[in-house]
Amino acid sequence: MGKYTMMNCECEKTFEACLRNVRGLLEGSVAHAIRKVYFGLYGNGCYKVKCSSAGRPSRSGDCPNAAATYTGPSGFGALLVNAIG
Repeated sequence: MGKYTMMNCECEKTFEACLRNVRGLLEGSVAHAIRKVYFGLYGNGCYKVKCSSAGRPSRSGDCPNAAATYTGPSGFGALLVNAIG
């Protein structure tokens, strides 16, 4: 359930850290622009995924009874789009 999607808060944190530490062609202004657009303007929020105590993860790491809580939009663009409907 959203374990490896960008809407998973853990993936969002990792993606932002990656953009802060990128080296090579995307270093500097390009990585900064991507961060600004994705997190600052788009900022659609993410889901905090938790496995309930009743649904312990299996050996594969799956959680049959996962529950996700949406953090809500944080970027200007997402807030505007959601306000317009």
